Amino acid sequence: MSNRSRPSQVPPGIFQRALRYLYAKETRTSYAIERETPTHQRAERFMALLHRAGADEFLTPEGLLNLQRTIVDPRFAAQGWRTLQNYVGQSLAPGVEEVHLVPPKPADIGSLMAAWLNVGGTLCKTDDVPPVAAAAWVAWAFVFLHPFEDGNGRIHRFLIHHVLAARRFGPPGVLLPISAVLLNRPADYDASFELFSVPLKARSDYELDGDLRMTLTNDTIEHFRHMDLTAVAVALHGFLAETIEREVPSELRFLHAYDAARSAMREIIDLPETTANLLVRLCLQNQGHLSKAKRGHRAFEKLTDEEINRLEAAVAAAYAGTDAVPSEHA
Repeated sequence: MSNRSRPSQVPPGIFQRALRYLYAKETRTSYAIERETPTHQRAERFMALLHRAGADEFLTPEGLLNLQRTIVDPRFAAQGWRTLQNYVGQSLAPGVEEVHLVPPKPADIGSLMAAWLNVGGTLCKTDDVPPVAAAAWVAWAFVFLHPFEDGNGRIHRFLIHHVLAARRFGPPGVLLPISAVLLNRPADYDASFELFSVPLKARSDYELDGDLRMTLTNDTIEHFRHMDLTAVAVALHGFLAETIEREVPSELRFLHAYDAARSAMREIIDLPETTANLLVRLCLQNQGHLSKAKRGHRAFEKLTDEEINRLEAAVAAAYAGTDAVPSEHA
């Protein structure tokens, strides 16, 4: 990280606010990858889980079940490993499905998950395997096994944090919002899965019925017992490097610029907090200015044109020359 990005160069108050926001950012972006928006309650539960990553025991059947039940809608909460053949795919048209990943048969899940839990538990404790390689194996092997009918992707990303925290990768309590990078680099994220899923699919004989339910007709268990995820570990290194070098510093710079903007705005007029936040957000959405339509927003009806012009200038000056405008803020 550059000197300007180091925590020691950032005011403690801003750094602590950034840390709190990183948990919310990771929650939103992890769900966004699944094209979902969690309710406030579900988001709060997921953030609470992230705070416990590395501390609580999640790599047990009970721990994973509790994790799944917390993450998904209660109607889709699991009672155990899946009993149906599932798959990851994309609907191209009504009744036309493109299959991306063919997980193991339900009958094979019990033994495969027992082995995965054993290896995963070891990787969370041993120093013989680098932390990033350990996180890559635990998280990606889990999603390839796809042991639940719902929530596998979010659990997969949670497990990255769990293993890194358990292996003390980075300062305590500092969560790296890797899902933001994965969301912004979908092709690279997909490629990390395809390193295993594409050759696996070529070795899988399956059928889809009229309701797009899958039946796997050959034995594939051996492919899951011997997964070489070296290339996945390399990909995770790249995702984490971008998270550390871009996402976290950008968030810190955003908050620093925001505080500068708010301070300058108070010199012009002491706006209510919600009105000031709205004005900053709308300016950032429109290259530093309120659009003509937004100037007529009822929140700004008591402001003169001159005051709005000066407030716009204050925001623009605070963010000038910085890339510190994460999309989640805008």
